[in-house]
Amino acid sequence: KSVTESDKSHLTNVKNACEATGRLFYICYDLNGSDATIVQRIKMDWVYEIEQIRALTSSDNYATVDGKPVVELWGIGYDMATPEQNNGIIDFRQSGGCYVRGCTPNGWGSGGAYATAYKKLDCVSPWTVGVYGGDIASARNYKNTMLNDKAYCDANGMDYLPVVFAGSANWLNDNLYLSQNFRRGGELLWAQITNAYEMGLNSVYFAMVDEFEESTNLIKGAVDYFDIPVD
Repeated sequence: KSVTESDKSHLTNVKNACEATGRLFYICYDLNGSDATIVQRIKMDWVYEIEQIRALTSSDNYATVDGKPVVELWGIGYDMATPEQNNGIIDFRQSGGCYVRGCTPNGWGSGGAYATAYKKLDCVSPWTVGVYGGDIASARNYKNTMLNDKAYCDANGMDYLPVVFAGSANWLNDNLYLSQNFRRGGELLWAQITNAYEMGLNSVYFAMVDEFEESTNLIKGAVDYFDIPVD
């Protein structure tokens, strides 16, 4: 997005709402749509929009870790931005005193072209939505991937925040296949939370509050016909 001069902004609305209700908030940059200017655009946005115009990080309700403002970068390690751009964005935020959480592909621990970017992160949060479904696959990911991820983070002074999801859907030839990974009344979600608990973690990242179109939305489900709202 571009820098704005209007007093009206959803960013300001979020800040005001969190201050009024005692909630925390932080900024996430989604690297989808990156181009040759992505690093410069994020620098411009952060300095002028986030810090100066909106004064978001000056709010007592802006999330911090060890006093450092939290910034999430969604897409670190995906082919949305180059490895060099990934490194540049992370370096820019950390040099400004931020705590950088990177949302990476599942299996990021194998390294590859983005190995340097991964190791720079303060927190790694692999995106697992749609990667697996069901208790067996969830247990396999725990054994073959999550334990290794946690060990790597511990060895390199990084935090590990796994993503858990209620269910997911997929598109194929413009047809929406709902519940590709079935929710099973919350059992899929609970299995993933149990995995995180078993490895000693006390936090997870829930995907997502919205995203109805991908069937990841975290909402109450009707148990039967009588629970469906009539209005």
